[in-house]
This record gives sequence, C-alpha cells and structure tokens, in this order.
Amino acid sequence: MQGLTAPVLVHERDLSVIPSDMELALMFAITEYNKHRHEQYKEGTYEFFSKILWPIAFIQAGSEKYIGIDELLLCFDLEFKKTKFLAPNNPLFSTLAMECGDFHSHLDLLTRCIEELNVPLKEKFKIKGILNPEIIHGLVPLIKLATDTPINAVKLEPIISTDELIAITNSYNQILKSIEETISKWHSLQQIIEQKFEKWHSSYAASCSSAEQKQIKEKYDELNKKILDKIWDCRNEIDYLLHWALSGHVLNLVVPITEIWIPMYLAGIILPNNTRKFLLSPPSIISTELKTIRWLPIDSFHSSFNSIFKERVEAILDAQTPRSQKIKSICLTQNLFLKEEANNLIVRGFDRIREKQLIENKHIEIIQQEWQKAVSILKKEKLIS
Repeated sequence: MQGLTAPVLVHERDLSVIPSDMELALMFAITEYNKHRHEQYKEGTYEFFSKILWPIAFIQAGSEKYIGIDELLLCFDLEFKKTKFLAPNNPLFSTLAMECGDFHSHLDLLTRCIEELNVPLKEKFKIKGILNPEIIHGLVPLIKLATDTPINAVKLEPIISTDELIAITNSYNQILKSIEETISKWHSLQQIIEQKFEKWHSSYAASCSSAEQKQIKEKYDELNKKILDKIWDCRNEIDYLLHWALSGHVLNLVVPITEIWIPMYLAGIILPNNTRKFLLSPPSIISTELKTIRWLPIDSFHSSFNSIFKERVEAILDAQTPRSQKIKSICLTQNLFLKEEANNLIVRGFDRIREKQLIENKHIEIIQQEWQKAVSILKKEKLIS
C-alpha cells in the first residue's frame, strides 16, 4: 500500500509546514516542557530521542465514510454495548400467541409481556484498532497536508495486512447492518402487538367496563413504549457508530484505502531508580498568539486528541511489552542525540526561534543545555561500551 506522510508541526495561521531545523528544536522543547512538568521525570536522563512514523490506514466504510485504523493495534479499540432483539424462545412470543378474551386474563398477559421487556438486552462488542473520533478529528489538518515526499524518520511497520484491514471494516459495517435489522424486528413486534390490541378491542372490549378498557389500553401503551425505547436505543447506537467515521470530503480522501504515516517524537527517559519511561510528543501547531512570549508557543490541534493519544500510547509503551521493547530498540538505532546532522540542525533551529522570538532567550538556553547534556552523556556511554 502506497503511503502518504503528514507533517508534524505547522503554523496555526495558514497551516504551513515548519522547516525541519525549527521542527526539531521545537519538538525537543515540547519534550523538555513535558519532562519538567512531571515531578517523577524531572531528574531523569535521556536514553534516546527519535522521530517516529505511526501508520494509520483510512479505509472506506460505506459510500462516503472512512474509519481510521491503527495499524500497530496498540491501544485503540471501538468498544460499545449493542441492543439485541429477543431470543426466538423468549416467553413473550408464546404469551402473545395466547387467546385471552376476558379482562383479567388479558391484563395478566400484557403484564407478563412488559416484564419480559424489562430484562436488559445489551451485548458487548469490541473491534480492535479503530481510532476514536477525537483522534480522527485531531488528525484532519495533518491528513490534508500529507504528501508522498519521503522524510528521515523511524517507520513503525504495520502488523496487520490489507485483508485484516478490510475484515475490521467489514465488522464495523456488519454491526451497523445488524442494528438496522434489529430495529426492523422491533417494528415488526410493534405491529404484532398493535394487531393483538385491535383484535381484542373488536372482539372483547364491549364485554368490559370503561375502566377495564382503559386499563387494557394503558397496558398496551406501556408495552409499546418499552419497544419504542428499544428502537431509540438502537438508533442512538447507530449515531454513535457513525460518529467514529468521517466523510471523504472532510479527510480529502477519494480512494478506498489510504495509509497515512503520522510523525511524532518519542523520548526514552531513565529515572533515578532506573525505571524506564517514554515521553511522546504528538503533532502540534505554532500558535499565532504572540502578545506575550511564552515558554513554549505550542498548542495541540485538538486538546482531547493530543492528551488521549499521548496518554494511551505512553501507557502501552511503559508496560514494557515485547512490542514496546521492539519500538525502543528501533528508536535507539536512530537516536537523534547521536547523529551529527541532528546536532547541527537543532542549533540552526534554535537560532531561527530566537530570530522569530517564539521562545524567550533564557528558556532557549536551558533547553539547549539539556540537549548538549544528553548528547555528552550518551556519547560517553557509547565510547565505554
């Protein structure tokens, strides 16, 4: 599958892409900011700092909609509860088939039907890999700027095939279809109950008092409301599922499957107690708000996108699974602290940040000192090893 690569850092004003030297300097500044924001990370030392490419597939789900699938299957799943229809052997069906002409028998029949509908009719579903709406919406500006221009970064290779992507999409579509079928079944049951009432009313209502007729009618109304509630539950479930997809127009996609590589920066931190942690810096934008020079002129595209993505991925990586160990090994081989090109690039980047007055000079000096400190420690360790 031919993939496109999105930018990692852009201007808020016009979504123009930040040059590579400023990008590196600013993304390290973000990492430093997050490192010092957390008390446990403050005294930690860097093990690596790498630019990674995260593979996400956008695949058509329906005529105009696309869902996003995490091709690493790390931590994003679609989980929800779906309203199901009554089992074929449910007592409600045999109860409705009974002929009960007298008032008390018919009232009892309706009461038993209502009780059957009071039983919870929810079942859990989970589709692995589908990205939640906050992530998709947050990625939209990046996806629109994605190109086929190769960049120098660590590719995290997908672990699922095209056939598996299609299977995930089919599962999503099948659940939507099954909910529609469930709605149809509830409507059919409504019609059966309506016919039951009409038959009772035409054949037996005359033998009942007005008060008794009113009671029967109220029971039928209560039963009908129970079914309507189930139908509305189903419709809400469809709305919820559709919220997980975006139109091709919004995403600027037209082909059935598109792979987008999402760039971000990943740092490995060794804490004083020798515990290893990961710090992820997702894609961001440079704010146009420069009335006061901030420590860091960076905002996320979408607040929930940035925090959800960062927290979930960091938690999975910190779990030290074989997959997270593999990602760490790849990042160590492409450690930017140990690359001369990156060291030259970041110096130019900070010079340009000074010129544009994006970060106050005293903060730039501190951030640069942290970079040089990490470079010095890691180079010494490499010589010793």
